[in-house]
Amino acid sequence: MTKFLFLFASFVSALSTVVAHAEDDAAELLLVYFENDGSPAATLFEQETLPFLRKLASDEDLELRVENPEDGAPAAVTISPLVVFQNHRGRSIYQGRTTTPERIQTFVETARWVPQEDTKLRRENVIVRKIERSTIASPIKIAPVSGSVPSGYEEVSFQKDMRIAIEDGLRFSKLKAFVEQGRSDRAFYMDFYPWVSEKGTMYLSYALFSQFHCKKPVYFSSEEDKMSGPWRKREDLFAKAATRLEEEVLKQLSRDLGDGFVPVSAKASVSDWPPLPDAPTNAVAAAADMTLVREWVADPDAPGPPPILFQFPAPVDQYRGKITGISAELAFDEDLAISSLRGSFTADPKTIDMGESDLNDALQGKSFLESKTFPQASFTIKEVDSDYALAFGNLATFTMRGTFKLKGKEIPLTVVGDLEPTVSPGAGSDTSAEPRLRLRTAWSLDFSPWKIEQADGPTPQRHTLNFDLNLLLKPNQ
Repeated sequence: MTKFLFLFASFVSALSTVVAHAEDDAAELLLVYFENDGSPAATLFEQETLPFLRKLASDEDLELRVENPEDGAPAAVTISPLVVFQNHRGRSIYQGRTTTPERIQTFVETARWVPQEDTKLRRENVIVRKIERSTIASPIKIAPVSGSVPSGYEEVSFQKDMRIAIEDGLRFSKLKAFVEQGRSDRAFYMDFYPWVSEKGTMYLSYALFSQFHCKKPVYFSSEEDKMSGPWRKREDLFAKAATRLEEEVLKQLSRDLGDGFVPVSAKASVSDWPPLPDAPTNAVAAAADMTLVREWVADPDAPGPPPILFQFPAPVDQYRGKITGISAELAFDEDLAISSLRGSFTADPKTIDMGESDLNDALQGKSFLESKTFPQASFTIKEVDSDYALAFGNLATFTMRGTFKLKGKEIPLTVVGDLEPTVSPGAGSDTSAEPRLRLRTAWSLDFSPWKIEQADGPTPQRHTLNFDLNLLLKPNQ
């Protein structure tokens, strides 16, 4: 009778886990706000991106809703198209090009486990244009004068004077001290490159960059568009270039490069977000007579989130992705005390994925990780503080200190997290069930010591990267 009751309880536990998982999946929503105004950007979204989103929703067992924002949308929805993901953990707005489906998929994978914070992005000294609900910001970058630098040239005063000239060239925008942007607001960066010949002629090139791709401009002045004139007319040249870039921003809104959008009308009614579902109640798997071992390794076939998610801090956390190539070898003493834990984690930089191949290539190049020269990043455990021992039913918290190594340089690193024993995914009364160990931790890393090129954004967010590790380990057999 005892054996029968145990088997019955195990069956109910397994069934409850499946039901809870199904409820969890059903409660995940992919919400798309979209109005097709006939522009190339909207047409491409309807023909290519929407079919991808439908397939993604089907593959991931998500509910998909497509709504016209002109019929009503939350105040935070300022543009169309806009992709939003939500589950019981929170709500996240996709910030990226609509023509990169891999990045949308990466967004869903990361937002499912690490939702966005409700934080606005404050930009200072930027050009701002309000179109209906949407706000478009244009940070300005003026390169130092190159070529035959005129006598008496002084960089600080030149920058100040040219910013005034740029403001004079604006027709529909304003140069503001600051602007706070929401998740669906957008930015285009305006860059100016002055060069002076030996005869004193200044040639002014200028470019426009998407906020989602800082390497390749969406527009660069051609020979016909390049401004030129005597050095004494430099303010006029900058003003004309600003007028031209302001016009180009509007052109980008309808183009099919993935940056285009339709501003939501200011007259559109404001509605509420769909409510977040309650967190599912997951059944606790019975430990039965399974034994927890001393030595563990990463389980490469583990379901769930990618082992490492990374993102810059809010409000520049549109730069986010995953690392799938991670190995780990951990060991405890005989008493399984958490404080006895030793071992190391190793990550493969070549498995970094931000959803865009050229961004991935840039990350692995010489300006960033140099993955060909340094094929591994690692963390070696030196000391662990914890009052717990490894046991079923215990969520053991810890503080871990060790050495982090990247690009051949080592720094001390301290992380806080927890360990929790469980059983192999899908296991119920199956005699093949095995113990598993879930390790979770999060940390922030300042990349300044490695002289890695920084992302755009406010300091210190632009050189700080946040990591979330969610690793499932199996016995080392």
